Amino acid sequence: MNYHASLGGTDGGPSLGQEFAILRDLDMPGLSHLFMEAAETNRAMPPYKRRQKLTSWPEYNHDWLSYADDETHVTIRPSAAAVDRWIQAIYISRELPELDRRLIWLVSISAAYRQRGPNWRRCGKALHMDGRTVKRRYKDALLRLYYRV
Repeated sequence: MNYHASLGGTDGGPSLGQEFAILRDLDMPGLSHLFMEAAETNRAMPPYKRRQKLTSWPEYNHDWLSYADDETHVTIRPSAAAVDRWIQAIYISRELPELDRRLIWLVSISAAYRQRGPNWRRCGKALHMDGRTVKRRYKDALLRLYYRV
């Protein structure tokens, strides 16, 4: 599908700020942060299907791995407010054109738990574009979302 052809149906649509109250107070960096946080929440959510263990190994004591207690398992689960924002980000993204939605989520997922921000080069490879083009189109997609609010 042509990138510019997919953007044709966004003019004159209803304001997203009326449907989603979270959007009323956000600017463009706030929108970007909303989707970045949603991507981190998405990675922290438990899997929808528990994987079965198909193989087993006999238990033996690892002397070189005994830094922590064997019964201690630390799992980081998102808070209820983070899950609510994650759900709202999913509903907001459903109102976007398909290519904008794919681009925003791809960039957000590539930036999840990464200090340096999105990996533009990897996103560019996934979309068969240059990383600078992906960055420009990402900013354009956020701008279109901001003005649609």
